[in-house]
Parts: sequence; C-alpha cells; structure tokens
Amino acid sequence: MRKNTFYAIQFILIILLVGIMTAQAQSKDRKPHYIINGDKLEKVEENALEPLKTSWTISIKDSIYPVWKGTKGGYFIIRTSKKTGKEYRQYIEIENPLEEKDN
Repeated sequence: MRKNTFYAIQFILIILLVGIMTAQAQSKDRKPHYIINGDKLEKVEENALEPLKTSWTISIKDSIYPVWKGTKGGYFIIRTSKKTGKEYRQYIEIENPLEEKDN
C-alpha cells in the first residue's frame, strides 16, 4: 500500500514539474520583431501602443500645452526642462474626463 502511494506522489510531482517547465518555455518563446529604418534594423515590441493626442489643451504660465492620453489611461503634457533642455511627461489629474474620441 505504501509503495502505491509513493508512486502516485512521484507521478503527480513529475506532472507538475513538466507543466511548470512547459509554461516557462512558452513565455520565453516570443521572438523579437524588427523593422527596417534606412540601413538599420530597429527592434519593435509586439504590443507597443502610442499615446493619443486629445483635443484638450492646458495653459500653464502663458504657455499652452496639448493633453495626451497614455497607453495605460493616464493624462499628461509634454514639457521641456529649462536646465537640461530634455522633454519630459508631466502627468495631470483630470476629474471625470469626458469620453474622448480618438484623433
């Protein structure tokens, strides 16, 4: 009786290990996608989405900025640093945004 229980437990453990190894192999199986840009190949993510420019604008210190909607639903404006000159995203909080049409 004990021998049968031991073999049953071994069988279940082997099945679980094979299942885990198969799941890990499938997650690593994604092949990168490339596009040709001039004489270079550029790697492109499969589900890369672009932020959408909304019809809204915001005025800050006598400058008008367009409002963008990010891929995860956050709203932001693109500003430029005075010190470094680099662009960055400044996320803004909008209460009850209206349904937005895609541009």
